[in-house]
Amino acid sequence: MKKMFTTISALILLMVFPSTAFAAASLFLDTPSKTVYRTASFTVTVNVNSGGQPTNSYQARVTYDSNMILPISATSSGTICTLFIVNPTLTASEATVTCGLANPGYSGSAGRLMNLTFSAAKAGTTTLNIDNGSSKILANDGLGTNVMGSSSGLTINIIERPPSAVVIPTPTITSEIGESGTWTSADQIVMKWNKPTGATKFSFLLTTDKNAKPSLDPAKLVSDLTTTLKDLAEGEYYFKVVASNGEEFSDIATYTFNVDRSSPESLDLVIQPSAENPIDTAPIIGFNATDKGSGISRYSISIDGGDFFDSTPPYSFEEITGGEHTITVRAYDLTGNFTEKTLTFSVIRIPPPVIQVPFADSVVQINGMLSISGTGERGTVVLIYLDGELIGTAQVNNEGIFLFDHRTAISDGGHELYVVSRNPGGVLSASSDITNITIQNTLAPVASQSIVDQIKDSNILTICMGTGFVLVIFFILLLFKRRKEVDEIEDRLNEARLEVDQELQNIERKLRDEIEKEPLLGNAQGKKLEHAVSSAIDSTDKAITTLLHPDRIVGAKKQKNISHKKKIKPRSVNPTEVSDHLSTKSSEDVTTVPVRLSGNGSSITPELTRPQDTPDMSTNPYGTITGEQISERSRPSAGLSDDLRSSSLTPVNGVSTLSTTSTPADQRSDTPISTDLPSETVIPQNTLSETLTTVDQHLSDLIKLDSDNSYDQTDQRIASSNTDLSEITPSSNETKDQQPISTDIYGNVSSQTKGRDDLDPSKKPIQGNNTPFPPSYQ
Repeated sequence: MKKMFTTISALILLMVFPSTAFAAASLFLDTPSKTVYRTASFTVTVNVNSGGQPTNSYQARVTYDSNMILPISATSSGTICTLFIVNPTLTASEATVTCGLANPGYSGSAGRLMNLTFSAAKAGTTTLNIDNGSSKILANDGLGTNVMGSSSGLTINIIERPPSAVVIPTPTITSEIGESGTWTSADQIVMKWNKPTGATKFSFLLTTDKNAKPSLDPAKLVSDLTTTLKDLAEGEYYFKVVASNGEEFSDIATYTFNVDRSSPESLDLVIQPSAENPIDTAPIIGFNATDKGSGISRYSISIDGGDFFDSTPPYSFEEITGGEHTITVRAYDLTGNFTEKTLTFSVIRIPPPVIQVPFADSVVQINGMLSISGTGERGTVVLIYLDGELIGTAQVNNEGIFLFDHRTAISDGGHELYVVSRNPGGVLSASSDITNITIQNTLAPVASQSIVDQIKDSNILTICMGTGFVLVIFFILLLFKRRKEVDEIEDRLNEARLEVDQELQNIERKLRDEIEKEPLLGNAQGKKLEHAVSSAIDSTDKAITTLLHPDRIVGAKKQKNISHKKKIKPRSVNPTEVSDHLSTKSSEDVTTVPVRLSGNGSSITPELTRPQDTPDMSTNPYGTITGEQISERSRPSAGLSDDLRSSSLTPVNGVSTLSTTSTPADQRSDTPISTDLPSETVIPQNTLSETLTTVDQHLSDLIKLDSDNSYDQTDQRIASSNTDLSEITPSSNETKDQQPISTDIYGNVSSQTKGRDDLDPSKKPIQGNNTPFPPSYQ
């Protein structure tokens, strides 16, 4: 029982792993020996015997003595090779060839590599030898194993031609299937040969034995020059013909062919990536076939039922649309027999892009550029087609939008536009809906080439280019000059700003000194006054910053009439302008502040009275003046109103009275306000008035410089900064219950008492809508 099990196991192993034994491959010449007449030509073939194993690459080197035989030609007619690294080549002493063929290679016993033709030079014996050292036969095993074994040469006997001998040339054999050594699958083959000079009869033979010879029996000779071969089995055949004049015979002519009617045995297809799931990239198709007969000669492919086209493995799709696809591969052998196999796979679908601009059925006016935009899947590339032709691509950004500008000329009239998306793997979406547009070119047509050539010939183009260059240089120099002038004006404005800032700081310092000296001004009313001064400083600084804005000095070239060395000089103003500078406040928060003024013309003494809710207010004979806090919209640089410029201090009963004549009669009292105050608290006129005079002059010069640049007329209000204090003359019958009368910097009268938020220094001025600044300078 155990012995039987061992025997069965050995048989199974032999069946599963059969041993393969091949004889060594070899190179040989067509015959071991040959006898020729001197001066006669003869042909020798170099052949390969694979020893029964597939081979695919060959290198042969044949040597000879050129003193005995002269090389004439080397050809590849009838060879089994389809690829030549080195074509058959003859030199004075050797012949070489390096060639190969496609998978599955050659497994026969007499595969021709090349044909060599020589001429016998002199009588004697010589040899043609195959050099085993440099000749190779490589197996079709994927490793290129050299399976070269022994090789055999050819002995040539060269004899002198007898004087009486008649020479009959060797006939030439032809066939409709091709040259000698070809493969065919034809059911019948027509063979033909020519009639050499002196020949009258012929003998021919079809055999599978390469050493067999036609009959030389005169009784079997025929005069035919053609014959048809039928019902041939698959295999290698030799057709031989000999010519005769009835007594002498020519050399034997041989024609070799192979019959193969079987299709390749196997064909394997493989796709990468795997087709088990829908793939997201253009695939690669690998294929391989085997044929035991003539071997595989070529492959052809059909995609989705289309026409077949030749290809070599592997086949890579550059692009492919989403959806289901089929690919069919055919493998052909040397005789034209083929086998085919079909593979089905699925590709992911990409949403088609959408054209948003231009609109469908719209008329598009272009001036040399057509802009196209739309939406698509992020990360894809959009292919853009105009009238069926690809005109460009555009990347879809992270927002799913693509943009493309087509800068090639488009003819007027109707056109069709559509787009397709392609992902990074080469997968294409379906085409978008066709967008029909009508193009209207707005530019003049481009001159024809002949006109351009004429312009070039007449040097007009050269002249135009030279003129343009000169103009460019001129404008560059002009730009530098303009920039220098602008820089000089900007420097002057900066210097003026520094002077104004210094003057404002002096005002603030002096007022703070006076406030500290006067205890009455240290209360809430004093804080209000201090806050009004700070607001005025801030607003003035904002006005100067606006004047220095780069956009406002662009037109500085117009200021040529202004001397760059002009000094800013103070001008004299009415000393009571101090009250106007300290009485500006936003109309949204108007608070009356009782003030009485006293002085003799050389100085004035302001003193804030008690609030109206104090008992002393009923007997207070003094009028009140409203101090309005300057807001951002009440630009100090705008100066005081023209109505207030006529204000002055006039003595009334020995007391200085502030009055104005410009306020409408229905909004003020004509009775002067008595401001009889003690003179212990005095703000010197030469301290405040001169300082404010300098500030006002600086602002006026800046405003004049700005207004000459032809800016918005609303800025002309700045020019009204040379304003004097208005004169207030309340009626003599003023009662203690009368509301305080106040005027703003534009001469408007207010008798409304607002809340007390203006006393809080933390309250910021509120920017209003009636600011004299243009909107662009806010």
